[in-house]
Parts: sequence; structure tokens; C-alpha cells
Amino acid sequence: MMMLICGSWSAWGAADSRTLAGHWEADMTEEGRTFTFALELKPSGDILTGSVAISTRDRSFPITDGRIEGNSVSFIGFGKWTGTLRGDELALTRELDGGKKQRMTAHRTPAK
Repeated sequence: MMMLICGSWSAWGAADSRTLAGHWEADMTEEGRTFTFALELKPSGDILTGSVAISTRDRSFPITDGRIEGNSVSFIGFGKWTGTLRGDELALTRELDGGKKQRMTAHRTPAK
């Protein structure tokens, strides 16, 4: 019985990882300015890699320590990120040094 439950959990996580793959963008407004985060997500089983870029910088940051568990993700890349996949949206929270949190919603978009 335990093996069947574990097998089902793995299959569910793997299905969600396939829907995470690709280019996502999230707008975040703070202090009257809007920033666009571009995320290139590359899931492999329960591991998440890729990159994070922000519209006000001309470089990207690699995703490290990326994890997928069911419909939840967590990773480090220009901040500490957590998120939940909800249909076609990825609800994200970015935590900065000092504990400041920024919330945003990412949508899948064509890569630029």
C-alpha cells in the first residue's frame, strides 16, 4: 500500500513539473514603479533550474536550490522565491535580505 501511495505522489509531482517548463513573466509594482521579472524554468522531476532576470538589470541570475513538490516550488535566484502553480498562473513570493516580501503572479509568455 505504501508503494502505491508514493508512486502516485511522484507521478503527480512530475506532471506539475512539465507544466512549469518555459518562459514566465511577473509584474511587481512597488513605490510607484513597476518591475518585470522574467523566469526561465527548467524542471526535471522534483528539481528546478533555470534563470531569473529583472527588467531594470541587464543580466540574469541562475536558479539554485530549486525544488518542486506537487504544485509548489522554491528556489534561490536574485532573492529567495516560493510559489504555487494554479492553472495557468504561478503565484510567487520573493523574499529579500532582511525579510521583506514581494508578491506577484507570473504568466507563461513567449521567450523574448
